[in-house]
Amino acid sequence: MKNNYNITSVESLFEKMPLMISDNLQIKKGLFSSTLLEIEIDRNIIHHVSTSSAISSEGVSPKEFYMFIIFDSIEKQVFMNCTLDNNSIIVLEPLSEYYAHILGPHSALIIYIPKETIKMSFANLTTGVYKTESKKVFNEIFLLSRVLSKPCTINRKLIQYYSNLIIYKMRLCLLMIDRKHTENRQSIMFYKISNFMKKEYKENLEIKEISEYFQIPERTLHYLFFQQIGLSPKEYQKVIQMNYLKQEIIKNSNLTISNIMSNQGMSSQSYITKKFKLHFHMTPNEFKKRYF
Repeated sequence: MKNNYNITSVESLFEKMPLMISDNLQIKKGLFSSTLLEIEIDRNIIHHVSTSSAISSEGVSPKEFYMFIIFDSIEKQVFMNCTLDNNSIIVLEPLSEYYAHILGPHSALIIYIPKETIKMSFANLTTGVYKTESKKVFNEIFLLSRVLSKPCTINRKLIQYYSNLIIYKMRLCLLMIDRKHTENRQSIMFYKISNFMKKEYKENLEIKEISEYFQIPERTLHYLFFQQIGLSPKEYQKVIQMNYLKQEIIKNSNLTISNIMSNQGMSSQSYITKKFKLHFHMTPNEFKKRYF
């Protein structure tokens, strides 16, 4: 089975990928657009995702599958405290927690293979970010997935052949993995602070309060955020608020935008509407109409 989707919000994208239970933020301003290729073949699943915007994700991998992810991007990418490069392969065992931030347009190939299949071939394959010795195989995998993503009609046998070839080459990459990346301490600290800001987003904390809570100077806090996501802590705080407002609009389709804002503790509704439009290029009401 092959499906192609054109998607206009980060929420809609991950609704089409139900195996990934995740919380996602659109980091940078602008209209979000993404394409998703989905192929199911012999209990294996392939997702090829191309996305225009920077996003941040955290969640847990599916119970019955191993996940294998490779990225094609010129922008900085961090996954589970590791900075990725062009020959990185991400391995997630079933029920592994993960988080990532990708800072620009990118393509990702995600392959789900049943856990019993992997355990028969790779008994000791554990969650981590690995390097593979051959970038050439990565390029071949992405080339095959781009062919499958084209809207032109491809017969069923060809889809099956290309899909099986992608899975074969991904398993070939696993045989060539070298070593786990060194963890990035800055990413670990950023993850802790960003989680704290998400939990306290309704409080609209001052940056000084955040720096005091984590016992780091404000200047260091600003440097950390610019290094990790290219935003100041205050800008990131607004990103969280606007994304969570968007998610509340989706969850509460029966409520008015005014009621949702009030429930979120947002008193200046005209100001919030302006900020929402600045970030997503549409008002909350326009987003609601487009989404539903």
